[in-house]
Amino acid sequence: MPVRVGFEASGNYHRVLMYHIGIAGFDLKLVSSVALARTREALHNSWDKNDPKDAQVILHMPQIGAVQIFQDPMVAARLSRTLWLAGQTAVLKKANSFRDKFERYISQDRHNPDLRRKAYTAIAAKMARTIHAVIKSGEPYRPFFEGTSQGGRTPLYRAVEAGS
Repeated sequence: MPVRVGFEASGNYHRVLMYHIGIAGFDLKLVSSVALARTREALHNSWDKNDPKDAQVILHMPQIGAVQIFQDPMVAARLSRTLWLAGQTAVLKKANSFRDKFERYISQDRHNPDLRRKAYTAIAAKMARTIHAVIKSGEPYRPFFEGTSQGGRTPLYRAVEAGS
């Protein structure tokens, strides 16, 4: 079982340290500054802030489950950009559910840049949910090709066929 390291973010100073501790195999847990302050106030019945009290509270927070998994913001930014670019690529393909969703989103005004940005954001979020579901299930990704009827809906028999 890896050693758990709980820490409070400190500007950008913690990022390099947490990166190196993380690749060394430690389990990193981020303690929210707001949660730390409120818990410190509740435990010590005081607004007084000092390093010894903070250390005590940071040790207490993982025990009560009041921590978050540390994720480097630069990694999250790269993932967001990758999903954004993948979404732009997906909507250029002929037939897929990402393009269908994009087309429905911009149907009111195809040339509205704000609406297009929102549509791309929705596509990136859908991709993230799809990736999460594939990872969580452990099953290989199976694309679902949606067919539409004249009314714009997928007939049930088509949905069943696509799922098999």
